[in-house]
Amino acid sequence: MAKLNQNPQAGGSESLFVNEERLSGRQWLVVAAILALAAWLAPVVWQRVERFETGPDYRIPYTLSKDYWLYKRRAAEVAGGGGRFEVILDRRAAIEWTLATAQPDEVVVIAGRGAEREQELAAGRVPFDDREVARASLRRVAAGS
Repeated sequence: MAKLNQNPQAGGSESLFVNEERLSGRQWLVVAAILALAAWLAPVVWQRVERFETGPDYRIPYTLSKDYWLYKRRAAEVAGGGGRFEVILDRRAAIEWTLATAQPDEVVVIAGRGAEREQELAAGRVPFDDREVARASLRRVAAGS
């Protein structure tokens, strides 16, 4: 059986822990601030520390594309640091967002699927046609302007 220790700082109450320390409200705020700072800095530090060297023809497999930091980092390399880019993994949402935010003097290229009329997802193959999605998106954009 564990021997109980007297803690004179806690008014003589019994404790199972020899080095017990009670934090004040102010000390808990300092702890919370340190944890928040660590959570905020983790992505920044990780990007600088993690090595990610690829050749010019490297393509990120879909399973890795769920790692947002890695995906965004690779996209920034491909973009050459110039211009604006967004990472949207849902193809329908990406097409709709791109067409909705495109400026009148910009050209939008929807590439990579060709004439396929299905999309292969984890749940199986589902009907999906880039052209139909683009037409519907353009109709909504035209109706909203």
